[in-house]
Amino acid sequence: MNVINLTNGVIDGIVIDPSAIRSFKLNEPAKYVTTWFPGSGSAFVLLMNNDTYNGLSEEKRAWIDAVASDELSRGGGATYDKVAGAGLKLA
Repeated sequence: MNVINLTNGVIDGIVIDPSAIRSFKLNEPAKYVTTWFPGSGSAFVLLMNNDTYNGLSEEKRAWIDAVASDELSRGGGATYDKVAGAGLKLA
């Protein structure tokens, strides 16, 4: 793991979103945090194979359709921002 390499000096830094600070305990070995760097460039998605979805009963497809919405995306983004803020505060 990069945290071990950061601790023992094999690497000098890690470029990662601040939401990972607490998860990977980056606040322990890191001496500095740069906050101007753009956030994560990787997308987080939930996917399902179309054939699998089509093979579900109407009831199960309705359950998925009910939660697979913009609201789920906005809620995930808000949680991600909250965790990132907590990571920066910890650092």
